[in-house]
Amino acid sequence: MRAVVTCVVFVNAFLLFLVEPMVARILLPAFGGAPSVWTASMLFFQLALLAGYGYANYARKLLPPKAQIGVHLGLLAVGLVTMPISLPSGAGTSGSANPTFALLLALARMIGPAFVVLSAGSTILQQWFAQTDDTRSHDPYFLYAASNVGSLLALLAYPFIVEPLLGLHAQALIYRSAYIFLWVIFAFAAVITHLRPSRSSAAIETKEDGSPAPTIDEGTVAGEMDPRRAPADATPGKPWQWVMLGAIPSSLMLGATNYISSNVAPVPLLWVAPLALYLLSFILAFSRNRIVKTKPLSRYFPLIAVPATIAIVMEATHPMLLMASINLAAFFWAAWMCHSRLADLRPDARRLGEFYFCMALGGVIGGLFNSVVAPSIFVTYAEYPLALVAACAMRMPFDPSKINRRKDALWPVLVSFVTIAIVLGARAFHLEAGPNRTALMVGVPCILAFFAVDSPIRFSLSIGAVFFWANMLHTSSDARIIHTERSFFGVHRVVEYGTFHRLVHGNTIHGLQDSESPQTPLTYYHPSGPIGTVFRAFSDRTDLKAALVGLGSGSLAAYGKPGWKFTYYEIDPVVVRIAQDPALFTYYHDSQAEMSIVLGDARLTMAKSPGNYDVIALDAFSSDSIPVHLLTREAFEMYMQKLAPHGMLAVHISNRYLHLAPVVAAICHDLHLFAAEFEDGVTIDEGAAGKYQSHWILVGRKEADVAPAMQVDRSWNGLESDGKTRAWTDDYSNLVQSFSTD
Repeated sequence: MRAVVTCVVFVNAFLLFLVEPMVARILLPAFGGAPSVWTASMLFFQLALLAGYGYANYARKLLPPKAQIGVHLGLLAVGLVTMPISLPSGAGTSGSANPTFALLLALARMIGPAFVVLSAGSTILQQWFAQTDDTRSHDPYFLYAASNVGSLLALLAYPFIVEPLLGLHAQALIYRSAYIFLWVIFAFAAVITHLRPSRSSAAIETKEDGSPAPTIDEGTVAGEMDPRRAPADATPGKPWQWVMLGAIPSSLMLGATNYISSNVAPVPLLWVAPLALYLLSFILAFSRNRIVKTKPLSRYFPLIAVPATIAIVMEATHPMLLMASINLAAFFWAAWMCHSRLADLRPDARRLGEFYFCMALGGVIGGLFNSVVAPSIFVTYAEYPLALVAACAMRMPFDPSKINRRKDALWPVLVSFVTIAIVLGARAFHLEAGPNRTALMVGVPCILAFFAVDSPIRFSLSIGAVFFWANMLHTSSDARIIHTERSFFGVHRVVEYGTFHRLVHGNTIHGLQDSESPQTPLTYYHPSGPIGTVFRAFSDRTDLKAALVGLGSGSLAAYGKPGWKFTYYEIDPVVVRIAQDPALFTYYHDSQAEMSIVLGDARLTMAKSPGNYDVIALDAFSSDSIPVHLLTREAFEMYMQKLAPHGMLAVHISNRYLHLAPVVAAICHDLHLFAAEFEDGVTIDEGAAGKYQSHWILVGRKEADVAPAMQVDRSWNGLESDGKTRAWTDDYSNLVQSFSTD
């Protein structure tokens, strides 16, 4: 019986977590490809998980055993009937700064009932198993570890096996078939657990020496655990502790995910890494034989918390693998530590449902804080360092006898004074801006904070002081930050250094303007670069019509001439406000072309436009990459429909981590389009003047359509498919194949 129950718990968890990246991947294009799509999706999953645990807890209390079987199998059937796993009609962003509610509603329509009942499956089975006479039934938490193994394998399978091999339609069909299989084996497990004798059915147990063992007290409910057989390593905690220790890792997971994916690409590959580590921490914490106890986890946590603090304050993302590893290691260690404390505080089996419900409630609180509260009150991703500070505070059990109010208050003040002194001193002595200066500004205060590790409160407040003053004094920036604003799509900052204004999203630059030469587009849009040759090819035209996907600072508007019409397609209203503010950038304001902006996702809004564009410049970036749904075969078919008979499509694919040229080449090969690429380099002098390296691909129906640009600069070279890369479609994409750490 134990093997059957373990198997069903595993399959239930596997399906529960396999569907998470699947449905988020389906929703991603409709909501602009932003990293926050995953954060908001996780909030929905946590809310559904809480509802599932609540149902499991109260079903056990309110329903007799046989009724529990009927109700749960019936709810599983309802989940199958109401599970389309496809994009609901009308779902998507309509230019709102925060479409979180619309996304939650779409998820509820796609997977809501099924996800709730799947969330309850593991707890329901553990409760049924705890009522049997199995020798392990007194402590069924080993099934929780099995559940997390299934969840972990599902998360790893999606980006490396499922997504590369199967389209979304095939994924949905196979998933529904697996769900039916789960219904069958769940029914079998329900029967065998309820046919198995309960531990209370025998009046007398037998000890190993053959003598009668004490009977269960009359006050013990049949099928429940005898309090005298509580887990040896557990000291039942209070519900508020379960909630707090569930909330901190949840918030940290979402913060780490947002931090990493905001600087690379919002794709399942990067979503699942923090979530997989989150589940692994549960497995290690609740396993029967722990490889590391809670005390050493708490003792050595500062050794990783301090480097993570420095990395976060420096906003360092390069080298990408190293920086991502530091952030993931800090998150994983904190989650493992908190979950180990949860395991230490677990109650006996009678309160199993309540325990899981409080854990899920903590997860929801963490999700609400990151998805709803933080974007409303912070202009930066402050929730991530705050969660790290909270983890530092929860390292050890609260012990009032060890509190020293004077030292706990004075040490963070000392750290604050040292931080302020170093920052002001570095600026007074004109230390060269860069990572070394920033490391000095935050490294010394962090080392000072480390001396307070023996007191969790003192240490956490000291780390909090470093974060606070680093943010207030802008230690991570070598320039003056003149504007910061946050939306669903990310944090946008405008910084000023010398005569330049620079628009930054994460650590990706989305525009630069020099006040001494405000009419010259800089960075990836320089007149001597690839896109400059495209507009120079039309220099003799008096009636050019262009669609510009992605506004940024409005750099491309500088190419506008009288009689030309430029239509920008931009999804983020915050970007629109920044580009149209002459105090920040003047490209849009001073353009000689007739300008207009269409707010919303370009894929959806351009499809409704009359089209007939001479040029479409695809320059939309979410994180450091073009959103996947703008690089599919169906998207290119739409672009071609909107182009004039001899129009050209310019695709900006500059990227630090993704090699996208083969993807575009494969699409052009499938659609019988001609493509040419221009990978532009930069001299030292050009870099100092504001020009950046860029990589563009020019696409036309035939070579003659793009020939004018190729004649302006011979650096354009024909682009052929490599024959290995499969064209991306709305149903299929493979980021793993395009990923590069060079």
